[in-house]
Amino acid sequence: MSFFAQLADIDECDPKGNYPCGPSDTSKCINTNGSYRCSCHRGYRNVDGCIDIDECRENLHNCDRLATCINKNGSFDCNCSDGYSGNGTHCTDINECSGGHDCHGAAICLNTPGSFTCQCSDGFTSVGERLGRNCAANIE
Repeated sequence: MSFFAQLADIDECDPKGNYPCGPSDTSKCINTNGSYRCSCHRGYRNVDGCIDIDECRENLHNCDRLATCINKNGSFDCNCSDGYSGNGTHCTDINECSGGHDCHGAAICLNTPGSFTCQCSDGFTSVGERLGRNCAANIE
């Protein structure tokens, strides 16, 4: 006669027990027959527990070259640089000359990548430190 008892598997991942995989916001416990394994959520990697991956530093992001990558726990954000607009994965130059610029009335606004410059029109000279913001007529 043979006496084999079927032992019931203990669920080490039972949330009522001692969760063995660390914080549940960074990891997931997967119960297996007679044991368990831990899996890190997206944006984390297992290095003696689940730690945040810095997608920005490791160049694992899809930010536009004209955007800044900002690391967050488990993810990242992309923000277009000043003078550019978009969702961060695609940034386009804002044409400041088509709207809100502060060039003098006798100056021409010239759009540049990410910014603009003001240039006094012929017959006028820029006065002050901010070129083209204040133009005075040339006196001959």
